[in-house]
Amino acid sequence: MQDSQLKSEALEAKFDPELKVITNAFPNKISTSDFITLCSSALEKLVEHQCDKLIADTTDLGVMGKEKQEFIQQEWFPKAIESGLKKVAFVVPKDAFGKFGMEKANKEAEGSPINMKYFGSLEEAKEWIKG
Repeated sequence: MQDSQLKSEALEAKFDPELKVITNAFPNKISTSDFITLCSSALEKLVEHQCDKLIADTTDLGVMGKEKQEFIQQEWFPKAIESGLKKVAFVVPKDAFGKFGMEKANKEAEGSPINMKYFGSLEEAKEWIKG
C-alpha cells in the first residue's frame, strides 16, 4: 500500500454498524488541511449513514491551533447540528495543550442540541454512546 493511500484511509471517519456511530481518530501531528479533511469526512458519514452519534478519539491530538479551533466553531459545529448530530463522545487528549485546544473549540457548541461528554478511554466513550 502506498503512503498516500495509507494517509487517505487514516483521514477518513468510519461507521461502526454495531454501535451505529461514526468514529474518527486524530493523530498527534496533523496539519490544518488534514484536520479539516478528517472532520469533513465525519460530517459526510453522518449524513450518508443517517447517524446522530460520533466518537472523536483525540487521545493523540497535540496542540490544536487557532485555525483548527475556528474551523470547528465556525464551520463544523453548525454543519453537524444541521446534519442531525445529537451525541458526541470525546476521548480526551493525553497532551495538556491538545486538551485545552479541544475544550476551547467545543465551548462554542455549549447550549446547542448536541450532548457532549469527555472520557479518559475509548471503551468509556463507547459505553456512553450505547446508552
